[in-house]
Amino acid sequence: MDSPRYTEVGCRIYKSRVKWKEERKPSVQDAESASKITDSTWCPWRCHEALQTPRWIRYHSDTAPLLPRGWVYQERFLSTRTVHFHANEMVWVCNVSQRCECKSLDGNPVHGDGWSASKDQVVKLEGTSKRDIKALYGLWRTIVEDMTLLDLTYESDRLPALAGLASRFAKYLPKNERYLAGLWEGDFVRDLLWESGGGTQTAGPTRKRNTTAPSWSWASLTWGGDESACGMEWEYETKPKLAEWAGVTSYRQDPRTRIISVKVEVDGENKYGIVKGGCAVIEGALCAITLKDHPTAPRPPAYLRNILSVRYGVFNSLHLDYDTSTAASSSGGVVYCLFIGSFSERFGHDSEPHIKHRGLILEPVRKTDKFQRIGRWTQHIEDWVHNKEIWTKKAAVHRVALV
Repeated sequence: MDSPRYTEVGCRIYKSRVKWKEERKPSVQDAESASKITDSTWCPWRCHEALQTPRWIRYHSDTAPLLPRGWVYQERFLSTRTVHFHANEMVWVCNVSQRCECKSLDGNPVHGDGWSASKDQVVKLEGTSKRDIKALYGLWRTIVEDMTLLDLTYESDRLPALAGLASRFAKYLPKNERYLAGLWEGDFVRDLLWESGGGTQTAGPTRKRNTTAPSWSWASLTWGGDESACGMEWEYETKPKLAEWAGVTSYRQDPRTRIISVKVEVDGENKYGIVKGGCAVIEGALCAITLKDHPTAPRPPAYLRNILSVRYGVFNSLHLDYDTSTAASSSGGVVYCLFIGSFSERFGHDSEPHIKHRGLILEPVRKTDKFQRIGRWTQHIEDWVHNKEIWTKKAAVHRVALV
């Protein structure tokens, strides 16, 4: 193998954090070119599903213990050729084909099912045209969705473990486009609408806050976990229809929402690496929501004195999906909902699309004039919905700084 050091980075267990920081430091060049041929070894397994669809890797953690590791993910995509050594057979995967000794993979394409990112998509980035730029952003969001399912010894390595892929994407995005703590400048407003998966779990959100990255970045949370943990929900527009009844989704940003400025502080020289902080100044329709469990809510900050305030109980289709399990209780009884944009899902048998307004749930940062993100909200817009014009016609535009 050309570069055993890079492969070992994801698998070695360090007793000293200092030693880890000194020895890990994989550069973008390491990720992109050092591993021309990569090998991976694991115990016997019954199927090839883990290789085909990263979204299902965690269900094979007992039989493919290397694949659920976060550092291995981009290496599989960026290596020109990969050899997997099984106890019973070997599997060969390159940029155009895959082969195994049992022959069940022979001739199978390497593009997966479309709901997970695939090696084929990364290989074909060079053929991306300016007309396909939205698809490129969608693929990045899908990659991050997959990556958040994987485990790391240190959560702060989440961004560095994608640095090689981020560098590869930067070559095909507009010149000098900035990479902002795991989000791309060219689609930054849309990229803010990631969701931690807490809304899909019966026990609520299970993620914890990682204090180094800004709250508006997905990298501000801890990810990974066992197969019971939900992954991120972020990309909808480019997902294929896996069934005839499935819908097709499009996105439209609210015209009043705009980015004033974004700053990110990187820890070190790698602009795709660890982030120490950041601030995004955003304008958009903002509304204060008084929660039903808190009849006496604190007053809005002085600079939001004229903000529209509405009781949560007047809505019958507003869902507040918090990023962490402590977010709701720490809000003090009132949250601030910033409108970002709308998703339209159209089914073949429907004459009208199903609309969802979405935005960020914010709370003030104590003793400052700034806010932090604590979740994502969704309002379904149907005929039976109450107060569906709160953000589109009634809420005024305010400027907020998010850290």
